[in-house]
Amino acid sequence: MFHYFVGRDGTVYQGNLKGEDNRLDIKDTVDKPIVIAYFSARDELDFSGTARSNLSELILEVANRNNIGLQNIYVKDIEFVAKAGESIFGRPAFVGGRWENTLKNIVKDIEPRYNPKPKIFTFAVEKVELPANQVNYGDNVVVNVTIKNTSEFIYYQDGDHDPIISLVSGDASKFFINNVWLSPTQAEFVKDSTVLKSGETGVFPVRLNVPLYFGEQSEQFQFSDITGKIFPGTKFTLKLNVKHPEKEVVEIIPTETGQLNVREAATSYSRVIGRVTPGQRFFVLERNNSGWVKLDNGEKSGWVVAKYTKVV
Repeated sequence: MFHYFVGRDGTVYQGNLKGEDNRLDIKDTVDKPIVIAYFSARDELDFSGTARSNLSELILEVANRNNIGLQNIYVKDIEFVAKAGESIFGRPAFVGGRWENTLKNIVKDIEPRYNPKPKIFTFAVEKVELPANQVNYGDNVVVNVTIKNTSEFIYYQDGDHDPIISLVSGDASKFFINNVWLSPTQAEFVKDSTVLKSGETGVFPVRLNVPLYFGEQSEQFQFSDITGKIFPGTKFTLKLNVKHPEKEVVEIIPTETGQLNVREAATSYSRVIGRVTPGQRFFVLERNNSGWVKLDNGEKSGWVVAKYTKVV
């Protein structure tokens, strides 16, 4: 649970065998911290004089290696909570004595040598497993993307470096799933608590909506992180072969106003119940002889002027 231990005599011990990137959840902290445990004597109120020098060097080394801001170095008493069937977590608490003042002095002393090395992660797309057969509109398809950690660092999920898939061009992906993707152009795909060592690969699922477009539908994606940084060399193609349904489908064509009213009945005097935009596609429920067509618009069906539609 601890990454390092420091004894009163200044001896530093390696803790967590999986390294600094495998971190325990500490409640009420912004990030999962790297934890250095100090062995104190009972009722001791401060770090021992012999331990401070090695502790200072360890803190400086960890902060530089992990790009940890000096303002994020703090001392707390930690209670570990373990419940059956639940993950162990730490709960920080105030610690009295002179611990905080001494740590502030340690941080002040190491500041001139503070020179953090930013972690630059790189990934490669090894394989994309796509459906071999045709899929139907409305299906929820899962494709598997195999990625490789090509950086020198261990990748630990739940940080600013988490890769997400981003549409290379366009304002919205045809494969977008509302309330599943982050946005019409971006989707998460790494699993919680994923750890990939340097050179390791992992297989991750991506959920795709099957659009109301037929034949081979493909779009190009690449990896970025939540800050918008693009991971070079990670472009890949997602592709679905969509079967044409037996129902009639129309697409909205450009209008004078850039949108088209959907009305409750097939008359220009009827109440407007919605609007659709050019490029959208819908199933046809009914046509009449007055130049109107009734569309299946999800939860609500309605009538639009037929001349602003084309059969696809």
